Amino acid sequence: MAEPLEADEIERKLPEHWEYDGDEIIRTYEFDNYGSAVRFVNDVADLADEEFHHPRSRCATTRWRCASPPTRSATSPRRISGWRTTPTASTDGSPPARSPMKAAYTFAAAFRVPTDGAALDPNRFETTLRLFAPAPGVEPGPERIDWLFFRDRLWHGEVGDEAPLRAAASEWLGVEVVSLSFSELRADEAYLDALRAEIGTDLSRFNADSVDEVVHQYLGSSVHVVATGAV
Repeated sequence: MAEPLEADEIERKLPEHWEYDGDEIIRTYEFDNYGSAVRFVNDVADLADEEFHHPRSRCATTRWRCASPPTRSATSPRRISGWRTTPTASTDGSPPARSPMKAAYTFAAAFRVPTDGAALDPNRFETTLRLFAPAPGVEPGPERIDWLFFRDRLWHGEVGDEAPLRAAASEWLGVEVVSLSFSELRADEAYLDALRAEIGTDLSRFNADSVDEVVHQYLGSSVHVVATGAV
């Protein structure tokens, strides 16, 4: 196996637009919108897993950041640290696992189960419903909702119109949902950072003057920052 390169050797070999900070190799890209950045980062991470996979070493996507000026036009670019790779030890050669941002809208819910030809006592059951959210600015995949769910369904931390949401939940779950009460948005720090960044790209969508105002008018104080695994 080849010997590790010294720092000065790494810097000499780096192509244009790449830099080395003594620990990580960094490449910066610019995108017009947050959704494009997220898709690109995920694609690059998958390719990196395949390209650098080795029985005893691997390169894992560790983190990425997105930033934009406080005021930006529709054509000004978004700056994102596209991906950072850090060599890590591996004994079994398994590909590195990535921990994507994660969030869920949490509700106290009550439902009834169809009972044709039978009876249940009690006939009403209470549970917690979590609706997982896609990454901000990205079209939903397996999720039942889109990233603008908070704008379209909530107001000051409460469900704006319960009936259509109950109907949708009943269809998703295959039971009659008879009540829904919004509890909180549970999200990891990465998701909330991404959400605030995406909101800030176009405040006119929310009839507000600041990101903080948007968050407050739709979610109130019902935001709970948790570890990714606790979402």
